[in-house]
Amino acid sequence: MITIIEGTDATGKTTLATELAKRTNANYIHADKPVTLSWHEEYVQPLIDLHATGDIVCDRWHLGELVWPRLYNRVSLFTDFQAYEHCTKIIAALTDVRIIVVQRDTHDIERTLRDRGETSELLHVLAAQTMFQEIARNTRAHTVHLMTVQQATKVLLG
Repeated sequence: MITIIEGTDATGKTTLATELAKRTNANYIHADKPVTLSWHEEYVQPLIDLHATGDIVCDRWHLGELVWPRLYNRVSLFTDFQAYEHCTKIIAALTDVRIIVVQRDTHDIERTLRDRGETSELLHVLAAQTMFQEIARNTRAHTVHLMTVQQATKVLLG
């Protein structure tokens, strides 16, 4: 099983992903800014490499490659939405895959960012949440579930 948990900052995805990995004894991986120029090397190959060792929980993964480059003015590894869809199709073919975009109420996001001292990021984070929602609704290569962190926690942790 591969579980990809996506979403913007302050939605609870990292807390959820780490708890899920701990409870299921799964490999936990977190995607940061890409270090290669290939979406296959960044988002597919690590899953192929780890898949034989057990379940995988991804905290941020390939969906963010459609979001963060646009918000922070860097070149995306995906040349277009079709490239993202192709990557998603390859990932989905590896095994049983769940992709969940976690969303959260704007006021809750703002409060968490304020508590972290990251209020300067609020506009980017809110724009990112909207972009993640759009990606979840428009992905056709595999189902992407759009849930609140409470819903995702109930589905994933019981």
